[in-house]
Amino acid sequence: MAENRFTIGSPMPLVEVETLKLSEDEGRWISGKCRKALRKVAVVANCKVDTVHTESATSLELTGTTDARRKAVKYIQLLLAQRFRDAIHLSTEDASQDCTVLMIPQEVVGYITGKSGSHLRSLEEEHSVMICYVQVPDGVAVGGRGEQQQQQQAQQAVA
Repeated sequence: MAENRFTIGSPMPLVEVETLKLSEDEGRWISGKCRKALRKVAVVANCKVDTVHTESATSLELTGTTDARRKAVKYIQLLLAQRFRDAIHLSTEDASQDCTVLMIPQEVVGYITGKSGSHLRSLEEEHSVMICYVQVPDGVAVGGRGEQQQQQQAQQAVA
């Protein structure tokens, strides 16, 4: 008997799994206070992010398309840089199509941030973007990552 098969819509993109190894300190932080931030990474990058614990290490399993995994790795590296390094430096390559940079005058940084970062977090939730302060040659800027439309909406909310 002949097989009858038909497809509606476009084919599903290729989904693969990638593992990102973490240092001991990064693993502790990711497993503790960073869980909510990892959920944000998953939404913004459109990638499933799972924490994997073994006796010897903690790692992250990223499941998604090549582009989604690439974005997730970049966003996770930003989170880790904010926590474990002095400042985030943004190169021209980093400021690609998934990043909007706004220059913020030093005197309003506290207002934009809100108490303990509450205003930034509410903007992230509302617009499905990730927002972080980055070091630029002229001072401080806010870098937002996510889809172009959500970046524009978040930018308008800050302005």
